[in-house]
Amino acid sequence: MPASDVIIVGAGPAGLACAARVGGLGFNVTVLEKGIEVGAVWHRHYDRLHLHTDRNHSGLPGMAMPRTYPKYPSREQVIKYLESYAARFGLQPVFNTTVIKIARSGAQWIVNSTNEAFSAPVVVIATGWAEFPYRPVWSGSDTFKGTFIHSSEYRNSSPFVNQRVLVVGFGNSGGEIALDLANANVDATLAVRGTVQILPRDLLGIPILSWAIAQRRLPTALVDFVNAPVIRLAIGPIERFGLKRAAKGPRRMVEEDGRVPLLDVGTLGKIRDGSIKVRGGIDHSHLTVWFLLTKLPSNLMQ
Repeated sequence: MPASDVIIVGAGPAGLACAARVGGLGFNVTVLEKGIEVGAVWHRHYDRLHLHTDRNHSGLPGMAMPRTYPKYPSREQVIKYLESYAARFGLQPVFNTTVIKIARSGAQWIVNSTNEAFSAPVVVIATGWAEFPYRPVWSGSDTFKGTFIHSSEYRNSSPFVNQRVLVVGFGNSGGEIALDLANANVDATLAVRGTVQILPRDLLGIPILSWAIAQRRLPTALVDFVNAPVIRLAIGPIERFGLKRAAKGPRRMVEEDGRVPLLDVGTLGKIRDGSIKVRGGIDHSHLTVWFLLTKLPSNLMQ
């Protein structure tokens, strides 16, 4: 049974960063990954995905993202960065290894996988949440005759040409998938059940994340109060398009509800010009249309 000082489950950004830092302290680290490559989830994200956090704030410890990358790196660039990061710190995950059980045995943790068992006094779980899509059920969904997929299964607009698509949910995945469809002239509609908050990805030319970092020590109520008029000016009115602005400010929404506001990368413009239609939440389903289920909150860099 291979023994290590630390076992890390998952070779995504969090797992790699943890392995690099712990390994740099002189500990023997084993990284277990059920996929065949680092950042496996990023290989499956939709094609047009770009980070919503800027390059300067998205690098892992000890290695910044390349300056040649744009402000908001693409999915492919993130993958290349993760591969370079693993190479830079000599990280060699054990691939094709799915963890099926972790149990305590004295001072050690025994990690059983599909291949073999491993032991270590410390185990770090870095599996993220993208592997567990949420698929809601509503009246009539069991008899729905259209195609019904989750956003994690969406790659690009090609399969949906000449189809009607209902994108359920107004998180960042839903907003960007609807935008991708609209850019391909697909008949796209967003089903938005509740109130929303929309933020510009850049405010006054500065990434919105930089604003959040600068204000992180201020009280939540003060931050939302001060930012509200600037955000309203940047976003403009949304009620006329069938959207309802949340009473809670963006930061309060994140802290209290765990909901991430939509970072607008063009979706609102397509709603304004009618390329993306907005409807309310689903009550029941019976039409033969295409469905895309979206998850909340959306992924930034998971």
